[in-house]
Amino acid sequence: MERYRTVNITIVSAEIFMARSDIRVYAETYMDDDPGEKKLTGEERGLNPKWGTTMRFEVREKMLRRNRLIIKLRRKRSLVSDKTIGKVRISRNDLVNHGELNQALYYNVYKDRLLSSPERRGRLIVSFRLEEVCYRKVPNKVMQFFKGVAKFGFKTVFGFGFPSSSG
Repeated sequence: MERYRTVNITIVSAEIFMARSDIRVYAETYMDDDPGEKKLTGEERGLNPKWGTTMRFEVREKMLRRNRLIIKLRRKRSLVSDKTIGKVRISRNDLVNHGELNQALYYNVYKDRLLSSPERRGRLIVSFRLEEVCYRKVPNKVMQFFKGVAKFGFKTVFGFGFPSSSG
């Protein structure tokens, strides 16, 4: 049985520091260990979008202590691919320490640059809440794999099986 926590993230609003005011903005949210499971807000026009969108992520509790939550603000463009305005990286300490309070927190949005320091692009208001711990059973296929590895004398290091050096 594994311990899971549900993280509820509400992206309240953003303030973007750009010259153009006729942009369409949305937020893309994911945990840094699983960028394949992205959640999006709806598009809003202008430099001060207000979403109020709540997203749910189910995370193993031991992974919650290792991972960061990443929120990308992206600009929707019609003819070419969407452009990233900036990112917010919320540390695991914020998730664990402030997750019980359910209060709105302000984070600066930064655009990563290749050779120089990041450029501040705006501010994001986010609130998050951790739900109670729930337990889930590990799938049988995973358990059968580990039993088979133990049966044939393989040592597992970081999930990879290697032949044992003894006889």
